Amino acid sequence: MHPHLGIEGRLGTTWHKHDERILGERHKFGLDFLGSVLARVNLLTGSVRPYALLGGTYVKAVVSGPFVSGSEEESDFSWGGGISLHLRRHGFYLEYVNYIDKTEVEIWGINLGYLGRF
Repeated sequence: MHPHLGIEGRLGTTWHKHDERILGERHKFGLDFLGSVLARVNLLTGSVRPYALLGGTYVKAVVSGPFVSGSEEESDFSWGGGISLHLRRHGFYLEYVNYIDKTEVEIWGINLGYLGRF
């Protein structure tokens, strides 16, 4: 959109559900869906770009087991920041994002990634 402003969409799920024992019985926890829309504000526009992320996240979590089963949906304000390095058509980034931060649920991530331009 602009050298200092961009919009990102992110989708995710869990491949492996977390095992937890409740009263001696095994229960599985995981995310069916995680979706975020984030505005990215690049503080600099050179080859090294520190940036801030602001937006929102919606998540649907599930649990299955003999004592507790079901799903719950949450949404929250999301924020984070990182730094990216751009070399011609390639780029790399390292960032921290706080997706959900509620009393019962906290989801955050440290992401390392590759950007390719075409």
